[in-house]
Amino acid sequence: MVLNGDSSIYTLKAAIAIMAIEFAKLKVGDHATITKCELLAGSQAQRLMMLGLTPGTSFKVVRVAPLGDPIEIKIRGFNLSLRREEALGIWVDQHDK
Repeated sequence: MVLNGDSSIYTLKAAIAIMAIEFAKLKVGDHATITKCELLAGSQAQRLMMLGLTPGTSFKVVRVAPLGDPIEIKIRGFNLSLRREEALGIWVDQHDK
């Protein structure tokens, strides 16, 4: 991709948006980096950010419950379990292991 002029910024942003996937779509063993957090305001969103769910943070999906909820991840040296509804608004960039 050749970047030139002001349109290149929008092209780059569009490319990043296309690569990002919803947190809940990850499977066991996937590695990802949080790209965007669009969490609703409130104590729950603040708690998740205090636990380390901030843009730029990498993590690994450790396990998923049999019915798909909750999802356990290893992030910043500890394991964290999140329900799918808690993870709404978290977008990630999945990368190779």
